[in-house]
Amino acid sequence: MYYPVPNQREIDEFYENYITYKTGLTEYLVESTYPGFVSNLNLTLKDLDWPFKAENTTRLLDIGCGNGFFLLYLKENFPSFETEGLDLSQECVNKCIEKGLNVSIGDIFSLDNNNGYQFITMFHVIEHTKNPIDWIKKIHSLLQPDGELIIETPVYGLVAECFKENWRYFMPVEHLNIFSKNAMLSALKNNGFEIIKHITYGAGNINADINSINKKAMDNLVKKADLGDTLVVYARKINK
Repeated sequence: MYYPVPNQREIDEFYENYITYKTGLTEYLVESTYPGFVSNLNLTLKDLDWPFKAENTTRLLDIGCGNGFFLLYLKENFPSFETEGLDLSQECVNKCIEKGLNVSIGDIFSLDNNNGYQFITMFHVIEHTKNPIDWIKKIHSLLQPDGELIIETPVYGLVAECFKENWRYFMPVEHLNIFSKNAMLSALKNNGFEIIKHITYGAGNINADINSINKKAMDNLVKKADLGDTLVVYARKINK
């Protein structure tokens, strides 16, 4: 956990205009980047052996849905899915509603423990939370028996150690807790999940900082060695 931990007022103010803030710093949440998002997502899903099945009717919750890129992808490719999104930023929720997506404002603790979801996804969210283990436990309670989870998060490891304070995921106020790969896998296993598959990717480089050939070579290297600075886990709820 980062120290000192920001207070709740600072956190709330940060997320109030989240899209405006992020747009000035990164391509993340910029509408024109949707095709690139789809390309990267398809690669991740392929690495996870395509966990979504088009022939199924699946109730899915995307936590921290941002401007709705993932939900839009599901709407275009899995129209039978019943999807919901949840985000703390009213600005993000408004963007999703403009796209015709079923999204509301809030966090998962506002939801009933009704075991209602067959799938929960959470991309780059858990590192934003002050109590990540409580989030994992809550997700477990929201899933149906044998329900499945995809969680993506930065992880501390060799890449972070090499970049030190210049690591791309060192983002105080925004990122509060960063797990190592093994710590994240253990946290899931210790709180009612079995790991179906995991991958890591990312050598810590940003496109503008390095030529594309070198970046691709380093990204391929850390991915094959399972040393990337981003972890994606595909897990299933264990029925106790």
